[in-house]
Amino acid sequence: KEIFTKLKALGKVRAIGASTYTPEETQKAIEKRWDVVQIPFNLMDQRQGENFQYAKTNGVGIVIRSVLMKGLLSDKGRGLRPELHDVENHIKKYHGLLRDDITEISTLATKFALSFNEVSSVLVGIDRAEYLDKALFAVSRKSLDQSVLSQAKDLAYPDPGFLDLPHWDRMGWLK
Repeated sequence: KEIFTKLKALGKVRAIGASTYTPEETQKAIEKRWDVVQIPFNLMDQRQGENFQYAKTNGVGIVIRSVLMKGLLSDKGRGLRPELHDVENHIKKYHGLLRDDITEISTLATKFALSFNEVSSVLVGIDRAEYLDKALFAVSRKSLDQSVLSQAKDLAYPDPGFLDLPHWDRMGWLK
């Protein structure tokens, strides 16, 4: 971190941060006083939420990634491999939270991540113009109401340790 601190002091960078995977790593990054942490957080895997207030209290910004879980929290979350049958069935539960103004899981997922005051920004992977339009639509509308937010929190995947996307990729489950 020392070299990054020097670069910041020289005005070469505005903020320095760490990209973490586990809540424990995030807590350590906050303790080390990084300016920002980039963390995975989404409808399915909400474990990192336990560090939101701690980061805010310590003046550490939060950047959310993996909002759509490599597209699984979008229209691509269907017809998954048999190994992901339970995951696919769980994703279907989010359809019960859709409304007139939130008609797609990807919009719900993006709005969910943006519904936490402690979150500084959200990264959404986009590989098509239509996905950009959907992301812009999601952020241009009002936040999730408290009822939907509460229900979404209650629908976190029951075994978040299983939600290991790099492992799924190595196993060929995401193809």
